[in-house]
Amino acid sequence: MKFDINVKNERGETALVYATKFGHKDIVQYLISENVDLDTRDAQGRSPFMLAVKNYECMTILLTHAENKTSLFLFTNEGESILIMACAYGQIRVAKRIIAMLSASDMETFINHQDENGYTALHKACEYRQADTRYKLAEMLLSAGADPLICESSQMSTPLHLATAKNDVHLVTLLFSGDGHVNCVDKNGVSPLFIAAENGFSGIVIALLAKGAETMQCRHSDRASPLLISSERGHLEVVKKLLENMKGQNSINLANFENSTPLLLATLNNHTKICEILLENNADINIQNKNGYNPILVASRNGNAKLISLFLQNGADIDSHTLDDGNTPLHFAAMMGNKVATKILLTRGADMEKKNEQGLTPVVVASYMKQEDIIFTT
Repeated sequence: MKFDINVKNERGETALVYATKFGHKDIVQYLISENVDLDTRDAQGRSPFMLAVKNYECMTILLTHAENKTSLFLFTNEGESILIMACAYGQIRVAKRIIAMLSASDMETFINHQDENGYTALHKACEYRQADTRYKLAEMLLSAGADPLICESSQMSTPLHLATAKNDVHLVTLLFSGDGHVNCVDKNGVSPLFIAAENGFSGIVIALLAKGAETMQCRHSDRASPLLISSERGHLEVVKKLLENMKGQNSINLANFENSTPLLLATLNNHTKICEILLENNADINIQNKNGYNPILVASRNGNAKLISLFLQNGADIDSHTLDDGNTPLHFAAMMGNKVATKILLTRGADMEKKNEQGLTPVVVASYMKQEDIIFTT
């Protein structure tokens, strides 16, 4: 009795699909000798060729017996090609073999084919976990004509965005391809430079700046710039590199939607060294955000005596006040019971009689907050 070797189970799998899936070379060879259907698909639309991407020996057997190249141009239900799958799994030899089999006319469309999420083989290569494999796959794909400017669908990220997120300087350098590429932005207005600045990837920042990355491109959601996000996150080396590149530009005070500057956000997070270097580069110390907070008010609320002293030395308005409650630096120091900050402010001439929106002076605020140890004398 002869059995149908192409019969499928409930998942649409034939014996060949199963054999390739688990790397059983001898069974694959036998089934091929019995004229098995090489173009069969499982329920997910995967062919034996696709399932063999993790097993080079099985793939070689299949390709050797394929009568034509149509098997290479099949796609899964999610639009994935065999090349996309090979790159997703980091299979360099398989990807190389597939590319070698493509004709010049097939190369351009197949190499840049996008799955249903807009991912190309190059996107998948740039996301692979191992750096050396990422680089070799990307190098191979670019040599074959892969387009590094294609965006995937969900975030509109290019391969350069993905390589930057991996902190892979060598891959980022490989992907540079002419004017405009370095400044591509995703759907949120995020550039590769922004990603590098946000994560403190100083090596990538240097590489991107050398290629002309735009330092004033801002994220759409909050208008945050690379300098602002790196100042907020405390990435000192990135801040230094950005400031070196921005010499002569009037962008050190570029604020977000809340009118918070890099200096204000560095202060908020107590990044003293970053505050120092921003001031050395002429950051405006008295710019207030939409709630009326400036650096000295934030430093006083945080109880950071060192920053209070630094700001006063650089011309901070000692009696500035917030818009919502009218509190001055001295109000905050009194409220927090910070003796050192209170003494610094009083020594520099802070107004003890200034009232907030509730009509309270710093002395009264200290009393209400039961900060009896605060002494209002210089």
